[in-house]
Amino acid sequence: VANGGADVDVLLHWHADLPQLPNNQEEPICTVQLCDPRGQDDGLELLEARLQQHHLARPLLAWTETQLQRLMDVMAHQSCGDAPHQDEVRLRRAPGRMVIDVHFRRPLLSAPVELGGCVVEILNAYSSGMSQSSEVLH
Repeated sequence: VANGGADVDVLLHWHADLPQLPNNQEEPICTVQLCDPRGQDDGLELLEARLQQHHLARPLLAWTETQLQRLMDVMAHQSCGDAPHQDEVRLRRAPGRMVIDVHFRRPLLSAPVELGGCVVEILNAYSSGMSQSSEVLH
């Protein structure tokens, strides 16, 4: 995924219930791990975010299996530059964190409730606290 011209490596850990929302709203839908080569002091920075149901655009009933699969697809394929439906993931720097937004370009006409525009907003990724050198080697 691009971050102001630099590529950021992304690792996604999806909840086993997807493409259905987990019953427990506190469980992460996805744990997002980022490795930014332009991190602190020009070294690697490892960041982590936990995508939960409260990050999703409302109403939650709009998040059908099709919409959740769409979210999974755009997050998985963004780095390839060929995200379906022209959807996109946007990364931006903020003090002490990286912010992730996901945008659906066009609503699916078959969906009972249309989801379009910013569907995941201000998902904050914070430093994971891992050593920048030793943990990358594992």
